[in-house]
Amino acid sequence: MASPSVIRLFFCLSTSGYLFQNQKSIDLQSQKLPFFPKFSHKKYSNIARLSANLKIQAFQRLPLLPVAPSEGGVLFPECKAIVQVSGEDELSSLRSIEGERLPLFGYCTVDESGEMFSVGTMALLENVHWASVVSEEEEGDVMDLDEQIAICSCIGVQRFKILEVEQLKPFPVARVQLFADELVKEEEAKLETVEKLAMETAQEVIRLESKLTSDNDEEGHRRVEEATSKILRFTPGGPGTEQKVMGPLGPMGFKLGERERREFLSFALADLQNVPVVVRYDILKCRSTISRFKRVAEMMRPALNELAAKASLKDLKEAPDT
Repeated sequence: MASPSVIRLFFCLSTSGYLFQNQKSIDLQSQKLPFFPKFSHKKYSNIARLSANLKIQAFQRLPLLPVAPSEGGVLFPECKAIVQVSGEDELSSLRSIEGERLPLFGYCTVDESGEMFSVGTMALLENVHWASVVSEEEEGDVMDLDEQIAICSCIGVQRFKILEVEQLKPFPVARVQLFADELVKEEEAKLETVEKLAMETAQEVIRLESKLTSDNDEEGHRRVEEATSKILRFTPGGPGTEQKVMGPLGPMGFKLGERERREFLSFALADLQNVPVVVRYDILKCRSTISRFKRVAEMMRPALNELAAKASLKDLKEAPDT
C-alpha cells in the first residue's frame, strides 16, 4: 500500500460530467457573444479533482487567477464554477495553467478595487473555451475586435491562504498554505445534530420549491434536481463519499472520513445559497464545520418560511369547495 506522502500526490478520477449542457450567451461589455460548448482543447475527462480529503497541509507555489465577483464569484471546495476570463495578464495566466499536465491554480476573488482576497481555493481546470469578442457597429456592419476571452469550468480542491505574492508579471504567482477545517473536540458531539438540522432545512426548501414549480417549468425542475443531487452527494453513503485515486498499480478506492465528508457537505449546502460575494467569502474563510452548518441553516430559514407560506396559499386555492 502506498504511503500517505505518495498518495497525496495522486489525483481523483472524474465522477462528474461537464457543466455546459446547452447553448449559452455571455454579455461582455454590452457585446453579445454567442458560443457553443464544444471545447476544442484538452478535456480532462479522467481528472475531476485532487484528493482534498487527504489532509494536504503543505506549502504550495501556485499561479493565481484573479476572478471578479461578476465573472465567477467565490469557489468552494468540491464545488464547480464557470469563469469568464479576459485581460492580457489573466489570459496569460490561464494559458500557462492550461499547459500543465495537472492544471492546478489558485482561484482568487478580487474586491471592487481589484485587490485579491487573502484566502482562495486551489482549483483544477476542467475545460476551456476560447473565443473572440465580436461587436456590431451602428450601421449594422460586424466588426471583429480581435479581443480574446476564455470561458472555463473548474472544480475546487482545497482552500489556501496567500503567504506571499512572489511575482505579478507576466501573471501572479504566490506561495500559499493549504488548510482545512479545524476539529474542536468540544463541538464534535454536536456536529451530528447540527448537520441534521441543516440537511432537513435544505431538503424542506427543495421539497417546497418542487411543489411550487409548475409542470411545464423545465428550468425550475432542473434546478431542483441539481440541488437534490448536490446535497445528497456527501450524505453518508452518497456518491461523493466513495472515491478513487490513481495509484502506482492502478485505481484504488477509498472512503471519505466523517470529518472530510461533513466539511464538503457544509460547502455543498452553502453553495446553494444566493448570497453576496462577501457572505460567500466569510463562509470560505470559516474553519469550523459546525459554524458553517449553523450559518447555512440560518440563511435558509427566511426562504423556508416564504416557501411554506406560498405552499399553504396554493393548497388553499386548490382545495375543493365545501
